[in-house]
Amino acid sequence: MISDKIRQEVQIIHGDINQKQREATIEGFKKGKYKCLVATDVASRGLDIPMVDLVIQSEPPKEIDTYIHRAGRTARAGRSGVCITLYSKFTEGLLTRIEQKAKFKFVRKGAPQKKDIIDSSIRDIKHSISALDESVIKPFTESAEVRILIFFFLFFFLFFSCKILYYFLAIN
Repeated sequence: MISDKIRQEVQIIHGDINQKQREATIEGFKKGKYKCLVATDVASRGLDIPMVDLVIQSEPPKEIDTYIHRAGRTARAGRSGVCITLYSKFTEGLLTRIEQKAKFKFVRKGAPQKKDIIDSSIRDIKHSISALDESVIKPFTESAEVRILIFFFLFFFLFFSCKILYYFLAIN
């Protein structure tokens, strides 16, 4: 069966999910079963997850301690990482407040441009395809080979039909 060969790389946790399921999801993330964990504030404090490289905050928190705990997910056991905080002109003041109280400066960057998104998508697709199990690829490969043969057959049929028609018209 193909479905057991396809990896699910993203899981979510939030307050509406029961504690046992949240713990199982976090354990799976720690063991590398999932590459991405999407979480609400339920994951901002009290979790020991040592291998977090990136935290993305959908908006800056109102409390500085909350920011430190969220961003700090990337700095466990002497490691470093990246925390991206999305903001608007209405929430930029919160970032300024965090900078002043925590005594550091954010690096502000604009939104990714179309080329950046396309390049990133191409890298992700190449990586995903290279990681596919052969049993998943085989049905697509067989189908593609048949379609390529049909395409070439039709191409040569039309090409030679046009040549014959041209020859026929040229003689008359």
